[in-house]
Amino acid sequence: MNTPHPTKTGLGLTGLRLSPWLLSGLVLLLGLGISVGWWRHAAQHEAASLRTEFEFATDMAAGTIRNRFNVYAVVMRGVKGLFDGGDKVSFDEFQAYVQALRLDQAHGVQAIGMVEIVPNASKNQHLTDMRQEFASDYQIRPEGLRSRYAPIVRIEQMAGDNRNAIGFDPLTVPAARAAMEAARDADDLRMSAKVPLTQDGGKPALAAFVMYLPIYRPAAPRQTVAERRAAIAGWVDVPFHLHTVMQGLRGEFAPDLDVKIYDGSPLTAKTLIYRSDSLPLEAEVGASDGLQTSRPLVIGGRQWTLVMGTTPALMSRLAFGSPSTNVTLIGVALTLALSLLTWLLARSRQHVQATERKASSDRIQFLSNFDPLTQLPNRDLLRDRAQLTLAAAKRDSSPVTLMFIDLDRFKIINDSLGHSVGDQLLKALSQRLLGHLRQEDTLCHQGGDEFMLLLPNTDVEGAAHTAKNLLEVVAQPLSIAEHRLIVTASIGIAEYPQDGDDFEQMAQSADAALYRAKQSGRNTFQFFTRLMQVQAQSILKTEGELRRALAQQEFLLHY
Repeated sequence: MNTPHPTKTGLGLTGLRLSPWLLSGLVLLLGLGISVGWWRHAAQHEAASLRTEFEFATDMAAGTIRNRFNVYAVVMRGVKGLFDGGDKVSFDEFQAYVQALRLDQAHGVQAIGMVEIVPNASKNQHLTDMRQEFASDYQIRPEGLRSRYAPIVRIEQMAGDNRNAIGFDPLTVPAARAAMEAARDADDLRMSAKVPLTQDGGKPALAAFVMYLPIYRPAAPRQTVAERRAAIAGWVDVPFHLHTVMQGLRGEFAPDLDVKIYDGSPLTAKTLIYRSDSLPLEAEVGASDGLQTSRPLVIGGRQWTLVMGTTPALMSRLAFGSPSTNVTLIGVALTLALSLLTWLLARSRQHVQATERKASSDRIQFLSNFDPLTQLPNRDLLRDRAQLTLAAAKRDSSPVTLMFIDLDRFKIINDSLGHSVGDQLLKALSQRLLGHLRQEDTLCHQGGDEFMLLLPNTDVEGAAHTAKNLLEVVAQPLSIAEHRLIVTASIGIAEYPQDGDDFEQMAQSADAALYRAKQSGRNTFQFFTRLMQVQAQSILKTEGELRRALAQQEFLLHY
């Protein structure tokens, strides 16, 4: 009789009971391992996506700020063109021009003004004129004897605190003076450091800045710094509060992004000029755990730094969750976080402004590339097209022509019949000229009575033929406001590559040829020659030597 083996049978039964637990444990560990691995991969991918979206949002914010200040620059150059003609611009004319731009506080512009140089010898006459035109109590402020003054003589909007700025001399403010002199010497727009605005008297201190664009006496030479200093007649100035500018742009940024702007370096509390006013100070606590990046902003020759960061509120909504969470919940949480970030960014990019602000923004965008009077491309757009045309010409060895077209004695029409008739004449001539050009040609209204014409694939013979036709077209009579007007034009022509290999060189050559056409009796055209360049350089050299001789008292009087 065989004896059973209970121990061996027990061990077998125990092993059969432990095997499912062991298998379940292995499956659980394997599942957890796969889940953790998947979660880590998803978290890494999510972090990379978040960084990409964040960098993109920062680029968009920097571009939006630059575009807003580019709009200011376009507006200032338009106002400068109003004064470049040399004629006195009345308060009413200045007001009508600025109001036509449809700028408002939504764009952050505090005002648009004009600063005029007043030598001490002309101060009394200046006071008399301004008291007759503006107010009987007009004064240049601050008072005191100076060799020259630079009061604000035009400003729009005139109402409210801006009226207090009339008569104020910004040359007495060191930061403003530095920007004005830098703009004068560079013949370009420059922005001041943080300055107090006279309009803000008695109000809480706000970060205010002023942009300056120089105005020179008409026809005065300004090739050198010394000549520009001698020719300066005033500045277009645009004061603004950075806080107001950023409020107007806030709808372009995700609301949970922390925005800071610094003026200069290092990036400290002293150089901080803006921070997101919608976020409390405690929102910055723990910001080091989030994302942060910066972008340089060069505005009017001044170096700013834009610093963007994520706030704890945003990071908490984008939290990736815990590894112990069920895989499905982790996936859902990650999807919701990414969806939230995408929604925030899409909402920022797709934000639709009110109808009036949209129309105003469209007009400002138009002003960035086109002349508001003639609807023709402006010089900036012409320069861009010329660069593309010249690049293609270099590749294809094809000719390019650039023409300067100047209406002869146009000032007589403005002075005798008024600017309204002159403006209608410019618009009518613009349409007439366009009707005689090819689709690939670009006609630009540079300002006043000056036009520029870019002709791709046009050699010397073609340029001469086109210039002759244009002179005939311009000379045809026009009926404007019951006046029968006949005008003529002078044209200077530069050819690529012999007269310059970039836009600026060709523009200088065409300008020199235009000067020779004017000297030749007008109503004609002239091609640029190297002799013109030699003569121009000789004149500049002679003027420089005469100025140096006068400064060093090298002239002797014999009688």
